Amino acid sequence: MAGQWLETSGVSIANGSRTLTAASALWLVTANPGNGASLDGGIKFYEIESIDANDQITFRKPFAETSVVGGTVLIDNRGNGYTPAEFTLIDKFNKTLAAQTDVFTISGTPSNTLGADGSIAFDPNARAYYQKISGAWSAAVSLGGADGIDSGFKVSIDRLSTAMADPGNTKMRFNSATFAAITAIAIDDLAADFGNPDVSGWFNTWGASTNAVKGTLILQKVGSVSNYMIFSITAVTDNAGWSQLGVSPVASGGALANNEICTASFIRAGNKGTDGNDGINGINTGIRWQYSSTITMTDPGTGLLRFNNASFASVTSIAISDLCSLASNPDCSAWSLSWDDSSNLAHRGTLTIKKSGAEQNFVQYAITGPSIDQGTWVQLAVTYVASGGSFTNLDQLYCDFDRTGNAGTNGSAGTTLQATSTSTRTPTIGPTQNWAMVAAADFAFGQRVRVVDNGNVTNYAMGLVTSNTGGVLTITVDETGLVPASSSSWTISLAGNTGATGPAGGLGALSAAKGGIPVGDGTTFGVVPVGVDGTTPNADSTKPYGWDWAARDAINAGPYWTSVDVPATVGVTDISAAINPYVRITGSGVNITSFGTGIGRLRFVEFTGTVNLIYNGTSMILPGLANIMTQAGDKGTFVSDGLGNWKCLSWTPISFLPREKLSSNRTYFVRFADGSDSNTGRSNTAGGGFLTIQKALDVVYGTLDLGGFDVTIQVSATAGGGLITSGGSVTSPQVGKGTVTLLGDATTPSNYTISTSGGCIVVSGAGSVLNVRGFKLTSSGGNLLQATFGGRINYGKIEFGATTSQYHMRADNAGGIGLISGDNYSISGSAQGHMILLSYGLVSLPSQTVTITGTPAWGAAFINCQGGQCSLYSMTWSGAATGQRYLNSVNGVINTFGAGTASTYFPGNSNGSNSTGAQQV
Repeated sequence: MAGQWLETSGVSIANGSRTLTAASALWLVTANPGNGASLDGGIKFYEIESIDANDQITFRKPFAETSVVGGTVLIDNRGNGYTPAEFTLIDKFNKTLAAQTDVFTISGTPSNTLGADGSIAFDPNARAYYQKISGAWSAAVSLGGADGIDSGFKVSIDRLSTAMADPGNTKMRFNSATFAAITAIAIDDLAADFGNPDVSGWFNTWGASTNAVKGTLILQKVGSVSNYMIFSITAVTDNAGWSQLGVSPVASGGALANNEICTASFIRAGNKGTDGNDGINGINTGIRWQYSSTITMTDPGTGLLRFNNASFASVTSIAISDLCSLASNPDCSAWSLSWDDSSNLAHRGTLTIKKSGAEQNFVQYAITGPSIDQGTWVQLAVTYVASGGSFTNLDQLYCDFDRTGNAGTNGSAGTTLQATSTSTRTPTIGPTQNWAMVAAADFAFGQRVRVVDNGNVTNYAMGLVTSNTGGVLTITVDETGLVPASSSSWTISLAGNTGATGPAGGLGALSAAKGGIPVGDGTTFGVVPVGVDGTTPNADSTKPYGWDWAARDAINAGPYWTSVDVPATVGVTDISAAINPYVRITGSGVNITSFGTGIGRLRFVEFTGTVNLIYNGTSMILPGLANIMTQAGDKGTFVSDGLGNWKCLSWTPISFLPREKLSSNRTYFVRFADGSDSNTGRSNTAGGGFLTIQKALDVVYGTLDLGGFDVTIQVSATAGGGLITSGGSVTSPQVGKGTVTLLGDATTPSNYTISTSGGCIVVSGAGSVLNVRGFKLTSSGGNLLQATFGGRINYGKIEFGATTSQYHMRADNAGGIGLISGDNYSISGSAQGHMILLSYGLVSLPSQTVTITGTPAWGAAFINCQGGQCSLYSMTWSGAATGQRYLNSVNGVINTFGAGTASTYFPGNSNGSNSTGAQQV
């Protein structure tokens, strides 16, 4: 009886009392109300009404036996205990036992050698007793009640048909013989219970819930509950004499055969709850100034900025105070003066200004001229890009700046492929002719050239170069003008090759083999012209005219979203003229108000960047009757009506697309020398690896559920070491447990150098975590590692190179950066500082050695802690640097755990300072 009975010694109860106490017990966790209890081996059981404490129990009835002091209680703790009906039978049994002299507790059938006539044997496991009569034990007498009535109503299963029609009286049938494929059930109005009652009024209420899932239907074979089916009900349709249920399979066991009787029971789902309140707005990015509606270009005043025109679109100059409007008005002039630093002088970067708390009010400008330092303010030269809403005087604004990369170096001078000649010639087809060139040109053997009479352009010769020696060009002429004439003044230039022959023109008859499509030039039959051989034009940038002819089946079997690329254009982006319904809109940063005026067009559209689709109720009808700000990978279906007005039929954001759930660890490869972002990234080959780190990050964080497994993004050694000119950013949390590691060369990090004009690796947002190992990092204008707004970077085996205006590491707005345990790293380049911590940013470094080479210089300080926390667990700094060792302010905390004081411990050649509540521990 192990695991079914609880025996406790040292218990006491008085005759007539309902309270049982113990010297020591754990009844709160070992017993339950409804359990039965007997004292000192007695056969009479008392039902437990409540467990009052670990050492106190209350019975449902008073104790009718002699008082017990320091006795033993035996409790049936098998779970539910006895039912009230069973306790009634036990009470009757107890009274029967009163006249008996011998009572035995047994397990199983009693032995004939046990007891005498009149003895009672009680089996608590079976809840039955035996009585000895004439030397033999009677059959077992059960103390349990009869089985309860089956729940639900009965139906007869029809497995001979899957047709969704009236299954016949008392019948139920399924639309598939396979349980997992069942999506509909036909059920008759009459049940198979006695008298065949009409129960349609009941199961026609099964669709009443406002939830998408209306409830759960349970079918169990009568007499064998291990044979069952369970479905979720999603719809109920009432037909004449029967109903059809829309269902989704949940679980099953055993089998339900034809004509078997089952019970059908239903558990209704609750109604859909009301929507919750909107969440609070996120934290604004950028630096804050206040708006001044004055339009004169003078000092706007502390914390203010102003435009030189009240109309956003007409602004060409901005005056911005050196001091922003953040707490204590810090000086941000070094930042604003850097906005013109790019050597791309026509477009040096994009300035985005948004109203705090109402970001639909914004304006964007390109920095298109030099920034002028006016002493206490900066004057910016700008060109309008886009805007929405408006600003009011003294509005709080946030400014964000995206710098344009520097202009590339000039290419090498091209070869000269044009010359003049004074040779007297009359062009003739066939023979080889010589032209003595006045200025030698680098024409090569086999090139096609054109020789034109400077006095009459219709007098010309064309042919292939057979020799270019000593300034004499020899040409085999194969084409001349209509009336060749003699001339002594010629211009010679490179000519293009003869173009490919196009398809035959003219409209042909309908072709059954081509699906009834007219065969001809097809220009009057819809948007897709058809060639005489049934081919259609397909966009191909490698061909001379930007497209090629191919079989329709070959086009449709190609990659789904590569048929037509349409650049995003401010205002009208015309997708109606595309020759294929599958369209990708490329580019970012524009407002699209129309898709063209084409009539009766259906377009399946994917967006590669962030554009703003502008809603209006006539020509651009969008879901939710509001603008849509797209993200890369968003997809929509659009149709135009007979007036050329467009409506969005469906919209699928990239975040709603299904994710692949990993079943094992995975590696993606990045080959920056020969990969392609059109590849899968799954193999270390030119045809398999990605080209950029960003593509790999987008795939991992945008399409995968890690499911407890790890992902490695390996910058391939097969591609050869070298300079990587683009880093990567993570802006969304990973889905599923596991780690994501960006890996270069952990042995020699400098073999893989990420060198950018902005941030090398940026991780933003709570739940966004990335491990980075085995790289050298440099930048001309950004932080090398940045964790922001709750993002987390774990790094190791990193060489921090130079960044001219920012920091090796930046942690801000609750972002965190940590060193992987066991991984040392090195510093070889100068920066504003090794780390900056802002607004609860956290940097945590365990006990490791950092090697410093080249004596780097700090523009601000090795550690600049402004309201963050820096925890350094016995770090060792090997090498020298110049500049301040630390700046600690705004309640910042620098904790070295006793390894040394900040004034001497950190690399640098001058001490630092603490202010405004900052601490060193």
